[in-house]
Amino acid sequence: MYIDLRDIIERSHSNYDPAPTMTAFLATICTSFRRQLTYRAANLFGLATNLMFAFFRAAVLIALINEQTVANGLTLQSAITDAGITQALSRPLRRLPA
Repeated sequence: MYIDLRDIIERSHSNYDPAPTMTAFLATICTSFRRQLTYRAANLFGLATNLMFAFFRAAVLIALINEQTVANGLTLQSAITDAGITQALSRPLRRLPA
């Protein structure tokens, strides 16, 4: 007996409806967004604190690079980029399991 894999794939995909999956996904997004909106002041102050520490880190790296042309393999532009990216990712990466 000959089994046509294309026929099996077509039959399995013809009944697939992504609507229930997307509805649950969108509901989860809306719930998370609504939960975060309840703490607007905390989110704004957290953003301000992260920006302040990013500026502090960048200022320290700028002062270090003004003394040396390259510090730890970083130029001035890459040091500022490194300070911004690591500060931006510090909060999301903290939530990952160890």
